[in-house]
Formats: sequence, C-alpha cells, structure tokens
Amino acid sequence: MKISVGMLVVNGRPFIEAQLKNLYDIAHEIVICEGGDKFWHARHGYWRSTDGTIDIIKNFPDPDKKIKLIQKNWKNKNEMSHTFSEGMTGDIIYSVDLDEFMNPTELVAVCKKLMTQPFTSVTIPHYVFYGDFETLMAMEHSPTWVQVPRIFKRQKNSLIHHLPMAYWNMTTKTPYNPKKMPHKMVPDVFIYHYSWVYRKSVRDKIAYYAHRIPGCIRKDWLDKYFEDFASKKDALLKSKENIRPTEGAKQFLLPFKGKHPEIVSEIQKDIALLDAVK
Repeated sequence: MKISVGMLVVNGRPFIEAQLKNLYDIAHEIVICEGGDKFWHARHGYWRSTDGTIDIIKNFPDPDKKIKLIQKNWKNKNEMSHTFSEGMTGDIIYSVDLDEFMNPTELVAVCKKLMTQPFTSVTIPHYVFYGDFETLMAMEHSPTWVQVPRIFKRQKNSLIHHLPMAYWNMTTKTPYNPKKMPHKMVPDVFIYHYSWVYRKSVRDKIAYYAHRIPGCIRKDWLDKYFEDFASKKDALLKSKENIRPTEGAKQFLLPFKGKHPEIVSEIQKDIALLDAVK
C-alpha cells in the first residue's frame, strides 16, 4: 500500500517542517502546492510565502526524492487540490491541512483498513485547539468535530476537490461524494488540529475569509475572543460562551485532557522562535 500526501501551503510556519517530519517516512510521495490564491493576493498583496516556508521545503532532507513542490499564482484552493492529486500514483491520497496532525502509525493503520473495505474515504474526528495547546474549541455535544474526509482511495479519472471536500470527475468537471467508511470502524483514532493556536496564522486566516466571503466573520471576534487569550481563557471556559468566528452551530471551550502527537513539540519550538523575533 502506498500513501500519497497532498498539501496546500502559504506561510506555513510553524507547521510545515513538523508536518514533513511527521509524514516523510510513511509517504510514497508528498506533493505541495505553494502560494496564495486570488483571494489571498487581493487581501495580502503577495502570492509567495514570506516566512521562510519555501526554504524549509527546498532544504528538507529528501533522500528518496518524495517531495514535489509546485508554485503558481492560484485561482482558488480547488485548483490547488486538483493539481496536487493529478498524476499521483499511490493507492491512498491523504489530503492534509498543514496545521492538522495524525500519529503516523495510526494513519497507516487507517489506510490499511480502508483498503480492505468497499468504501472510498474515511472521516476522522478532530480535536481542534484554540488559543493554546491545552484548550479545545468543542462542539456543543462533543469535544471533537467530525469534519470532512481527508483520506481517499485514489480513483480513476478523478481528482481531489477542496470545496466541498470530495472527488472531482475529470470528464464531467463536477464534484461527487466519496463513499465514507464509518469512523467507528477505526475507534480511538483522531486528528489533532492546531488551526487556532498561532496568533499570526489566525489573523491571516480571519483576514482571508473576511475578504473571500464578506460578512462571514462575526464583528469584533478577534478582539473579543482571541487576542490576549490568556487573560480571557478562564472566563470563557466557565461561561461556555459561543466563540465560533462565523455563524453556525455553537462552539465553546473545553480543557484538553489527552496526549498530543510527539511531533507537536516541534511546533511549540518554532512558535517560540517566531515569537522571539517579533
């Protein structure tokens, strides 16, 4: 069984090096589409990463020539996902967000399980971290989110689509849904998602989506719920106030009582380095 990894990145610190270290040994190939899309460029004024991401990718030890870097001024994230999945040769495609991590041994086990089943994808519950590494952004009835599929069997005449996360039929030019394996078939396996931890990446994310979808971000959300989080954390944990940045199902904070993947210490070190040079 061969696992092909696809990822989209612009300004990938503090996650990119840790992600490559986490996946390199188990990956058959890693295809990285680097650069902003037209919405990123319109909001931030540049296309290429400015934080050292490109140098990290190019200088990462790659003795088996697994890593392929594709750089372009992208139309949107769908184009990026289509591009990384086109020409992949693995049995499984793992479409990974840069800031989410799985235990590599568990990832391999899930992929092997999927290969024995009549399903074409699997959705893994996410722990989503908020503000720091000890606090979760939880759903109303669960500490985890059951999000979109990330792990797919490679299908003929199909690419990976980003929004919605699905297959893309290359003939009809339309998305179609995978047949999802119930996550209860791989119990006690989680994705650890650190998308709301590093301050700069959160600010960039909010600015990007506020420009891409005007009005989607709640007014004053950054100042009220995210900036100076340490001073607000205890009150937000106690109040169960809705801290979701967009409209939708309520999300509130819970303390995390589990164990992070080992690679996360690398992210914490890079955050310390980035904060030290501010």
